[in-house]
Amino acid sequence: MISRILGILFTLFFVFAAVVQLNDIDAWVWVALYGIAAIASVLFAYGRLKRLWTMVLVVIYLGLAIYHWPPEFEGVALQDGMKTMNVELGRESFGMGISALVLLIYFFMIPRKE
Repeated sequence: MISRILGILFTLFFVFAAVVQLNDIDAWVWVALYGIAAIASVLFAYGRLKRLWTMVLVVIYLGLAIYHWPPEFEGVALQDGMKTMNVELGRESFGMGISALVLLIYFFMIPRKE
């Protein structure tokens, strides 16, 4: 029961994350990435997510979080109504890190087959 609730809540979270990316220049990349996490969440909610694929996604999202880490971290909030590239990279990195963390939680919650 907790798996279903958690999966549905994170499905909604990832769909929201995808929708707010629609005004971005490279929206298709972020919508696809958050869309994949949303699909994984739906599969998790209904007991269809496989441990192997979950770990593959964790590695991919963690790699993306590291790749997008800014050269100089300036936070993730807007500053004086203007954002810098470092702030944008920080947001992208945190988004991928959150995705990796959620998928890692799923990995440990999926029962192992004997």
